[in-house]
Amino acid sequence: MIRRAARRVIRTLRGKNLPHTFDCEAEGYDRNRARFGLYTPEVLYRALLSLEPTLGPRRRVLDAGAGTGLFIPTLRSFFDQVVALDVAENMLRRAPEVRLSGPDVVPVVGDFFRHPFKPGVFDCIFCSDFLHHTGRADAFVDRACELLGDRGTIVVVEYEPGRVRTRILKLIEEVFLEDLHLISAAELGSRLAARGFSWRSRPVSRFEYLLWAQRNVSTRGED
Repeated sequence: MIRRAARRVIRTLRGKNLPHTFDCEAEGYDRNRARFGLYTPEVLYRALLSLEPTLGPRRRVLDAGAGTGLFIPTLRSFFDQVVALDVAENMLRRAPEVRLSGPDVVPVVGDFFRHPFKPGVFDCIFCSDFLHHTGRADAFVDRACELLGDRGTIVVVEYEPGRVRTRILKLIEEVFLEDLHLISAAELGSRLAARGFSWRSRPVSRFEYLLWAQRNVSTRGED
């Protein structure tokens, strides 16, 4: 009861909506990630390096919910072009210039589910701690199927439900930010498998898992 009341007060003060929330949090976002012990660009680099033989085509990757661009330098090491998409304009504005500079990085302010990208334009969709803000796992899979080309891959990093540390972090975020919609690696993998993807996952921090999935070439026309 106390938690719900506190959340209502904070939401009222902030005029609660997702872009506004992250516009407000942009300045301290990277610092807070480190404070909570979330995974780092170095961890992502090692994970992608081990997955490199299975990444398929690597021309263009969509960083969905790119935020301050923390993982853009890592993605640039593996893909020719990074499209950094975020619905909160101030998050991208807070990204250090070095993360967004160069012709191989395209920052875009927009909604992953509605921005008018062409079908099949991406070779990979990467999202870090993004899905739990949307509560739309099925819509995410549908949209990924639309945007990915043949042999396209998905790399998702999300909170693993059920862990004690995750429950504590969930409580903190739900009091001060928003409701979280957690989905386990097994649940997300099952949804992707139903759409013709092979997948596997691994832990990357005390809270999070990384899930890799690749679509089978033969399923492209069935979506």
